[in-house]
Order: sequence, then C-alpha cells, then structure tokens
Amino acid sequence: MIDEMEFERRARACTEKLFRVCYSILPERADRDDAIQEALIKAWRKRGTLKDDAVFEGWLMRIAINECRNVLRHKKRMPTAELNDRIPANNSIPDLSLHDALQKLDVGLRLPIVLHYIEGYTVQETSHLLGLPLGTTKHRLKRAISILKEQLREE
Repeated sequence: MIDEMEFERRARACTEKLFRVCYSILPERADRDDAIQEALIKAWRKRGTLKDDAVFEGWLMRIAINECRNVLRHKKRMPTAELNDRIPANNSIPDLSLHDALQKLDVGLRLPIVLHYIEGYTVQETSHLLGLPLGTTKHRLKRAISILKEQLREE
C-alpha cells in the first residue's frame, strides 16, 4: 500500500493533468475543483486496492473521470462557462479557435481528444481510462477530428 508521502508526491505530479482532463468535461471551475477533490479523497481511501503502483496515474485519472461524470449526472445540465473560466491555467490549448471548437464538441468526443492528443495517452490507455472498447475509442477520435476540421475550416 502507498504511504501518505508517496501518495501525496504522486498525486501532486498528476495535478495539472487532472485539471485539464476535468476541464474538458466540466466547464465550471467549482465543479472541476469539487470533482478533483472528491477523486483525491476516494483515491486516498481506496489506495489499498491498488495492486500495481506503476498504474497510479491511470487509476487516479479514471477515478477523476468518474467523479466528473457524477457531477454531470447530479447537475443534469452543462451551463456555458464565462470566458475567463474557459482558458486553461497552463495555456495547454493556446489557439482560442481550437479551444472554442473543442468546447463545442460533445463531452463523449472531447474527452478522447483531450486524453489522447493533449495529455499524450495512447489510444489503448485512452480506451481503458474511458472504459470503452478500443474500436469505439478509435471511432470517437476519428469523428471528433473530422468535426474539428470542419469547424476550423468554417472559421
């Protein structure tokens, strides 16, 4: 089992990635903060169930994604965020037209794009994190790229 110091070190190393992934699902800062905090609490409580310390990041990411989905389920709607709240803190998507096009995508298409192309997970890892079959993940990536190209072409 991971001790307190090691858990904190690993969780801190994942903080920016957690924020960006949660950002792609939840437009409101307060919702993202709540989801990340709840994910960290759940991960801490269940750290004894982690069988392989090498998969800590993916395990924590999966918990965070599920927490974001819980927030969406409870809200039953996805309100539009203010512009200042929509720009990632680390400017991981510096092109605002791309950023806006990403935000227009349905979360089911946006999340695979963020995990694979922005966060650098392989297609297989993205599939695992989302709990989707590999073929479905590939299809969503292809469809999202097609939609993004069309949206950006129009601009």
